[in-house]
Amino acid sequence: SMVMLISSTDLLVASPDAPREATLGFLRFSPSTQANAMGKTYASTFHNSPMASILHPASLGLFARENQFGYSFYEENIDWLPVFNMDEIWFDASSVAFGINLKDNFDIPVSVGLGFHEVYLNLGEIEGSDEFDNPTGVFSSWEKNNGTTISVALDYFLRVSYGYTLKKVESHRSVDLGGWPEMGVGDAKVNAYDYGFIVEMPVVSLLEKVDLKIPRVLPNTKFYFDPGLFYSKTNVGRRVYFVDPTKANPIPRTVSLGINLKTGLTYRTKFGEINLLAFNWSRELDELLVKRDKNGYTQYTSGLNDLQFWKNLINGKANGKIDASKKGWEINFADCYFLRRGRFEDIEGKI
Repeated sequence: SMVMLISSTDLLVASPDAPREATLGFLRFSPSTQANAMGKTYASTFHNSPMASILHPASLGLFARENQFGYSFYEENIDWLPVFNMDEIWFDASSVAFGINLKDNFDIPVSVGLGFHEVYLNLGEIEGSDEFDNPTGVFSSWEKNNGTTISVALDYFLRVSYGYTLKKVESHRSVDLGGWPEMGVGDAKVNAYDYGFIVEMPVVSLLEKVDLKIPRVLPNTKFYFDPGLFYSKTNVGRRVYFVDPTKANPIPRTVSLGINLKTGLTYRTKFGEINLLAFNWSRELDELLVKRDKNGYTQYTSGLNDLQFWKNLINGKANGKIDASKKGWEINFADCYFLRRGRFEDIEGKI
């Protein structure tokens, strides 16, 4: 099948007055309209959204189980901070994905996804002046993230998908001094990568494999119940600087952990399956793996940091040290109408 998503929505963005533990904060923006409506949770959107791979590369392996091509883009540039009436500050994103399911032709339970994305943040122009209000130049800047994702999923009892994204990140600062050639005030470039996995348990299919008959609600219908778990680490790369190498800052390396539940009733046609009624729920936690010590120096950390799997993720209790807590749900009516709601909690005040 082919998926095309044309999106226009508000964004979850970094606060301009947030603590500067890391630079290039736009790498944490969520461009997916589906995910944003669900509190920026990505565990429930991988099945049909090419943009899900921007924050979770393993999504493309499961996307490829049912889709050969997908293209997601904004119909227009999105105002980044509309509350301040800054028309020149805008955000844009697009993503294309290709998928192949080897089970269709070779009876191999493996699907492979390949995706490309671009995320662009235009920070506009600011006219500078000296203490006598004489114009000194026009400062402009933009930031861009181009990435390539490959993901492989195995559908054998469990559905397990692993993904890897390699991305090129650029941040540009310049000044036009009026009549003089444009001069670079500072450019930062860095190669970074993301990786992660998703595990789904198709409970109904597993029960049917052991000859347990699940009653059919209607002819040609099938009930499913798929709990899942995911992990990802994003923006793994070196420190970057704009002008002075001695003042390099880390990029926002982030670890994410999530659980989700998908259930519903599908109707099989000769062209595929349609969700008559479906419900998705997810809870996710983010932790910035950049810490500042008492002397003001920043350093990367490892592992899950302050995340506690059972207390924070399963029981949903925040410990005051987690960067962000997210949860959301979606009701799908016949793959035509979607009702979504979510909650994004910025626990440490960094986002």
